[in-house]
Amino acid sequence: MTTKYFIDIEQFSLTKYRKILEKSELLPGRRILYEKTKERFDYLIQHGITNLLMLVQALKSSDKIKHLSKETNIPTDYLTILRREVNRLLPKPVSISEFPDADKSLIGKLNKKGIKNTLQLFEQCDTKKKRIAFAQEIDVPISALEELTKLSDLSRIWGVGPIFCRIFYETGIDTIKKVANAKAQTLHEQLTEINKTKKYTKAKFTVKDVALCIDIAHHLPKTIEI
Repeated sequence: MTTKYFIDIEQFSLTKYRKILEKSELLPGRRILYEKTKERFDYLIQHGITNLLMLVQALKSSDKIKHLSKETNIPTDYLTILRREVNRLLPKPVSISEFPDADKSLIGKLNKKGIKNTLQLFEQCDTKKKRIAFAQEIDVPISALEELTKLSDLSRIWGVGPIFCRIFYETGIDTIKKVANAKAQTLHEQLTEINKTKKYTKAKFTVKDVALCIDIAHHLPKTIEI
């Protein structure tokens, strides 16, 4: 796992994650995680689980969850849902063909080079020097490759799929670094206006959702060189 792409979960404290969880707009099936959140996370910390890497390892299998439940008195269904939620911090790379309005010719040329998802593109194009050389190699405009690189960067934000990556990009808040420095209310207004004009999605998103994106962006490595 490359820490250039993902959040370094070993450096991500359980207390920090608990605070993010409490602010999240959880799906109905995961709202059990709002129950006794601080109390249960305190139990985990007392049990020696102080960061997300340790939590992932402790929740790795059904047998481990049962053992942890017995040790901490935290219900197994709570720990099972917690494992699913924690895994969202390490999202699967997105297929680059899923980005709306992506350059089809560019995607075809990338596919021929074995680059089909955002992690593969990220590793190939994370610096300006590498992008220039690669654009020349596959004979594409550097601007088109840079756009797709920025979309790939945005896709690292927990909960932001290909469509929302495009909406973020259209606002000009087009990198993780820019998202981290944004103001939730202002960015929400910009995202709403872009979506209203271009009708990318009917999904509803709130200021709270945008604030969570900003919070996650703070913790992601700022490794894209633009």
